[in-house]
Amino acid sequence: MSEFAVVSEDELRPVLDKLAHLQWPIPFDDAASVLAEVGWMLQNQNVGRTGFDISLPTLDITELNGELASVLFPVTDMVNEDDDLGTEALREAFPTVVDMVSACLRCKPTGSIWGAAGVKWDLPNGGQISVPEGFCCIDVEVLSNRLADLERDEIRLGIDPNNEDELIW
Repeated sequence: MSEFAVVSEDELRPVLDKLAHLQWPIPFDDAASVLAEVGWMLQNQNVGRTGFDISLPTLDITELNGELASVLFPVTDMVNEDDDLGTEALREAFPTVVDMVSACLRCKPTGSIWGAAGVKWDLPNGGQISVPEGFCCIDVEVLSNRLADLERDEIRLGIDPNNEDELIW
């Protein structure tokens, strides 16, 4: 396996500075201009490219009721699940990514991700940033306040996010 790439804190900081301080709600039609402010580009309605020097610098966005609901992007190279060296590199990179996000946000994680392995940071704007433990890469996901509120409601109601019949959205 060649050198396993992880985005640097200097690369991640301006992105999180922007995304962590968004004022929700953001009309979904404005997503391209928001992402352009960090030098990213949508290629179609829900998929785009970051400027990160990793094997697959993509981004995915989701819509909820006409609003931007989430932005998901990898911060490490992709690895094949059958590649033992790659998956080990991925496991070793996870705490580094968590430390990097904490440094960028200037705070420690506020909890675990509901229904998955990983950590999250609740943001003053009502949104949330999470870093799930990955199988093929490590992603950072930014949730709007509306989507974060839905997750908080699921937690409060004891709804299992892994059971689609119980989800409230």
